[in-house]
Amino acid sequence: MTTRPRIIVPALLAALAATGLQTAAFAAPAEARNASVSYAGLDLASAEGQRSFDERIARAVEQVCDDGSRSLAAMQRRRACAAETRAAVTVVRDQLVANAVAGAARQAARRQPAAAVD
Repeated sequence: MTTRPRIIVPALLAALAATGLQTAAFAAPAEARNASVSYAGLDLASAEGQRSFDERIARAVEQVCDDGSRSLAAMQRRRACAAETRAAVTVVRDQLVANAVAGAARQAARRQPAAAVD
């Protein structure tokens, strides 16, 4: 059984809007929602692979942050959630890309013939 490379997109829904603070003490806390983003089959060392990965992440952020509500307050929560989630995921995404680029550079260096020394 092989494991597929994935990252988990965490998101904590934004706090209640100022108008909802009166009921916050009695309301259940917002549930954290997660989504898995696979990067299996993507060459993260290439611009195309990075673009595909970024699109997958964007779809996952949208899925995680959309609570189905269409009110103005919900739109503000979605924006805040998306910004917070993208910021958290960017650190992991950038590290994965850096590792892929470094790995590709090592492979390319191994394929190069040794330089002649005079």
